[in-house]
Amino acid sequence: MKIGVVGISNEFKFREKPSPKVKDILCEEEILFPPYDANELQNILKQRADSVLYDDVLESDVILLCTAFSAQISSTDATITPESS
Repeated sequence: MKIGVVGISNEFKFREKPSPKVKDILCEEEILFPPYDANELQNILKQRADSVLYDDVLESDVILLCTAFSAQISSTDATITPESS
């Protein structure tokens, strides 16, 4: 039997935290996902809103406004929002 462990973190030092014994057992493979740009985030938010909200609940400019706010907070990572900064 093989067991897989997937660790997902925004903290790049995440891999330094396990003990040396744990590090010896793991066959690490790092996959780095680049930050979303504003257009990608806008598309993601629209897809999510379309799949979970009733029609006509969300005004058309709300998603655009959310991505604009995010872009003001961080020009390099559109996933950083006013609540997470």
